[in-house]
Amino acid sequence: MTWWETLLDRWKDMSNRDNLVRIATFLLWHIWKVRNQVVFKGVPTNPLRTVSMAQHGALEFAAAMESISSNNSLHVSHLDLDGWIPPDFPLLKLNVDGAWRAVLQGGGVGALIQNESGEFIAGFSKCLMHVGFAQMMEAYALLEGLLFCKANGIRNMVVESDNKELIQLLQSSSSFPPEFEVLLCDVLSIGKDLGVVEFRKVRRSGNKPAYALAQASYNVVDVMTWMEDPPGWLCSILQHDRAGL
Repeated sequence: MTWWETLLDRWKDMSNRDNLVRIATFLLWHIWKVRNQVVFKGVPTNPLRTVSMAQHGALEFAAAMESISSNNSLHVSHLDLDGWIPPDFPLLKLNVDGAWRAVLQGGGVGALIQNESGEFIAGFSKCLMHVGFAQMMEAYALLEGLLFCKANGIRNMVVESDNKELIQLLQSSSSFPPEFEVLLCDVLSIGKDLGVVEFRKVRRSGNKPAYALAQASYNVVDVMTWMEDPPGWLCSILQHDRAGL
């Protein structure tokens, strides 16, 4: 029996078992992120500071989960949208997508924000490595898209992804699989702070610009961002998307 299985067995009869598992998963995820920074980027770290930051983050995570479960005002739509549908004024729309290759164990994410007229507000392509499977990359696309909005003061929006399973998980919100627990709780928490009014499922045919930005991440070392003016190669894709082509 592994140490994790031993821990789960010790908690199995406890009334707060689910919360303990969530917090433990968050702590391990935080430590794993720091470990990857050390191993793959050579970033120096202090073990005591890592533990302290993990504990602090776990407390914030627990508070966020409690807030989400007690007052989740976000709406999740299962409408299978085909083509670009403008958001209702004055809302913006955030479209996200992920790209993943098994041989790389990574890839990247892409996202863009548009207004009700389809005008390009901002977008980015970001390389993400050491991501274990494709659906995890799609979850990172949701999170990174919202973090980009937060960093640039972009608020009040609808969010679209072409990943049906993740949209369904966001709707359930209280029963995330362990591998998605931290990411999707962050998505809901940040989304609530940013004034996200709806998460929508859109078909790939209605998500082509975000897909193109995600594919572009294979040629990005870290992250590329565009504000107001999209890259030239994206313009025709945006035009076709708005025209429903």
